[in-house]
Parts: sequence; C-alpha cells; structure tokens
Amino acid sequence: MVLHAPNFPAEDRMDLDFAFECLEFGLKRVEDIDGRPAVLAMVGRVRAELATARSLFDAGKEIPACHSLQDAEGILRPVRVNSAVA
Repeated sequence: MVLHAPNFPAEDRMDLDFAFECLEFGLKRVEDIDGRPAVLAMVGRVRAELATARSLFDAGKEIPACHSLQDAEGILRPVRVNSAVA
C-alpha cells in the first residue's frame, strides 16, 4: 500500500477502502494471535497513523498521507508476534 496508494495499478483490483480494510483485518489478526500489552499498544499506534493517513487521503493531501502510511509501517516492521511474524 505504501508504494501505490492512492493510485493502485488496475491489475491489483484495489482501492483505498479495500486497502484500509485489509490493513484492519491484519491488525485484528495480530491482536488475536498475541495479546501482550506491548503488541496491543503497537496496534493502537498503527491504527492512529492509519486513521491520520485516511483523513489526509480524504482531504486530498496525498504526500502527508503517504508519510503517515510510512510511519505506520515503521511501527509495525520490527514487531514479532508470538508464533508468527507480523
């Protein structure tokens, strides 16, 4: 999503609504797999960045929105979930 949002390639059959839904699905999976407080706090921080990104996309501010997506990715990147890799 960081690479293409909000202009996804046609062959991806993706739009912003579906992309954010997919991200939320993944965050719920992380919560289901690993309920440690640090992981749940990380999920909350990622959700906040994603909410900011969505608001910025909706306002037509693509560059700041993409920066928020990158911030969310940066929060998530180092996390290891119990029994799985996030």
